[in-house]
Amino acid sequence: LGQGCVLVLRSIGHIFPVTDRRHYVVTPTLLLLGQFVAHTPVYSLSDLAKGVFCAGLLIEYTKEAKRAVPEAYAFLAGVVRLFAAKTKDRRVGHASANLAAASEEDEFQELRASVSSFTVDNETSPRLSLERESINSATTPTTILLASLSLLELAIINMAGSVEAAERELFSAVSESVLALQPKHKSRPLPAFLVDKVGDVVGSLSDACKYDTARAPLCRQAALKKKQVIQSLAPRMENPEKYSLSKDKGKDATQVAADRTRRELKREKKAISRELRLDAAFVETERRAEQAKKDDAAKAKRNRAFAWMENEQATMNQQVTQGGGLLSGGGMGAARAKAKSGKLGIKKGGKF
Repeated sequence: LGQGCVLVLRSIGHIFPVTDRRHYVVTPTLLLLGQFVAHTPVYSLSDLAKGVFCAGLLIEYTKEAKRAVPEAYAFLAGVVRLFAAKTKDRRVGHASANLAAASEEDEFQELRASVSSFTVDNETSPRLSLERESINSATTPTTILLASLSLLELAIINMAGSVEAAERELFSAVSESVLALQPKHKSRPLPAFLVDKVGDVVGSLSDACKYDTARAPLCRQAALKKKQVIQSLAPRMENPEKYSLSKDKGKDATQVAADRTRRELKREKKAISRELRLDAAFVETERRAEQAKKDDAAKAKRNRAFAWMENEQATMNQQVTQGGGLLSGGGMGAARAKAKSGKLGIKKGGKF
């Protein structure tokens, strides 16, 4: 996962809405980030820093919609567990499989020692960076631990009271990792600013999970109630004659009455014109429908007459063809005989 890809993933939350239930861009991005965090092998501090960054993106995308992201919580809890005071706690109890395998790597064995020997030169806390020079510096383990604790605190505060009393189950891995951290260990204590940050995370966990009260049984989430839409009503005026528009300010009563009458007349004329146009369109539609009905009836009658005439003519030609016993005088033979005799206005020779 390169820096360019990380920056593109970072910009998606600023371009597309992250509060939608489903989105064509944001939802696949969340699934992809979850796969990165949960299944990508971790071999170096650079991989660990990029995983923390992806977990932070998951928490940022789901912060406004208050959606739980178990992959991010498990990964950050595993990152915190890598800085545990005891070796046994660093290798056992990881909720994320990729960090369970990474805990056996030699590069992650001295993270707690590196953080314990860290000294603050100024009052500002170190920041996590993905630049190559910053990743290879000696302050990288401290910045990774500080960023992980800060993200966990933000997630705990955001999800408190929104998962129907399931905070203890949701943040159980986080609680165990924070307990294994032991910030005031005798041989390997954490710097003061990290001790304060661990205290803030513990306080957030205590407020969200409510360890001092009895465990309430889990219950189903209540159905979302539909928001009541406010009914829109027309403003009611006690006396419309006394109602004055802003355009009537500064005029005397006579001028206001004249302008009001002129406006009413204009509205009535517009309404009458609109009604006349609608009536004219309706009348024209009915006239055309009635005329089309009459034309169709006349055309059908004419077609029936033409069909009857053609049928009669075909019958006559058939009788002439069958011989003189039935009918004579029809057909082309009679026309030729008359043409030869020169009768019926036709000159001899067949010319008019």
